Amino acid sequence: MMKFHFDKVGVSKTAPRTTFNCEAFIVEWLGLLPDGTVIGSHDIQDKTRQWIFQMYNKTFNADTLNRKFRGIRNDKKYMLDNAGISLTELNIKSKEAKWQVNNAM
Repeated sequence: MMKFHFDKVGVSKTAPRTTFNCEAFIVEWLGLLPDGTVIGSHDIQDKTRQWIFQMYNKTFNADTLNRKFRGIRNDKKYMLDNAGISLTELNIKSKEAKWQVNNAM
């Protein structure tokens, strides 16, 4: 699996980050998905958690990942913009929210 380049992910002018954190791992995982992939909340809680553990040997609570993903979507969109990722919320009749991941890379 090819690693995603993280030149500016998680970097803001007011609070630059030099280390990876939960949010940066989520953005990296989203960047590795094929363009047009549809994900749901369960993917963030399960697949992201497994991927982080396999790649970095770090563990996060599933609820923490979901909360951080919500924060990225709502308050820290610059992280997605810096990585060339956009999320489109889909109006699919389902019990969970779903998004289409669009990668510019």
